Amino acid sequence: MALAVTAEGRALSGSWDRTLKLWDLASGACLRTLEGHTGRVDAVAVTAEGRRALSGAFDGALKLWDLASGECLRTLEGHTARVSALAVAAEGRALSSSWDHTLKLWDLASGECLATFTADAPIPTCALAPDDRTLVAGDSIGRVHSLRLEGI
Repeated sequence: MALAVTAEGRALSGSWDRTLKLWDLASGACLRTLEGHTGRVDAVAVTAEGRRALSGAFDGALKLWDLASGECLRTLEGHTARVSALAVAAEGRALSSSWDHTLKLWDLASGECLATFTADAPIPTCALAPDDRTLVAGDSIGRVHSLRLEGI
């Protein structure tokens, strides 16, 4: 399961039932259900402007969603195992980590994978530093990797 919160007082949850739900935090009402993954949703992130969200699932796919319409705008494919964590940068890029031992940097506008970093073990967690240039990932054998983006 996964959870992200928007600046507008909404929450987006990912679930074992392969769906995402957009919630109004003030009323507790479910505003919409997003469907499209074929595996449980293990990671969610909301873009800085709060209009779009990214989800990652056990099926290895990432999906970019329009939160107003509930439409899946694009499916990003490249992981061969469960996507376990996501981070979204202010400049339209996203970071995903996976049990396939990879950390991937994506361009959300095109859906293109800009870079892939491979570790010796599954990577269950990742984060972007506030500078949007430093990537940090933790692997399943206890190591933390720090990567600096230059020229990408």
